[in-house]
This record gives sequence, C-alpha cells and structure tokens, in this order.
Amino acid sequence: VIKTDQKSDDEPEKQRRFQLSSLNPQERIDYSHLIEELGGVVLEKQCFDPRCTHTVVGSPLRNEKFLASMAAGKWVLHRSYLEACRTAR
Repeated sequence: VIKTDQKSDDEPEKQRRFQLSSLNPQERIDYSHLIEELGGVVLEKQCFDPRCTHTVVGSPLRNEKFLASMAAGKWVLHRSYLEACRTAR
C-alpha cells in the first residue's frame, strides 16, 4: 500500500514552472537559461500564469505577478534563490 503523501517510483516528478518578475532584460536571459539548464520551464507571459509553480522576483513590487502568485499560494522567491541553485547545481 502506498500512502498518499509518498511518491511511488513510477510517478514522474512535478515539472517546475517559473515566472520572472521585476528583473532587467539581461537578468531575464541569464536566469531563463539557468532554470532550463536545471530542468525547469520558464513561462514568458507578461501577466500572471496560473500554471506557474514559482515566481522569481528581483524586488518584491506590488505588481500583478507578485500579488497573484501570493494569492494563489505559489512559491515567491528572490533572485538570490537562483544564485544559490547555480552554486549548488
């Protein structure tokens, strides 16, 4: 019997989908490549996409992506999270 809080070996890991907010164009390019290199997907929408699992912000501004992510219970992370991921691989 498999408990509902345990993942079976044949169950695929959930795809991580990221939105980027409040980053400059060069940071967007850099972090998009990093996310894809580490196996994630970057959602390139101007407005909030409910399919995202994480929102990465340069600075937490009260914009639509940030507020909608919080309201939807998504992970809201500072860009330093991606830097830590780059270091840890």
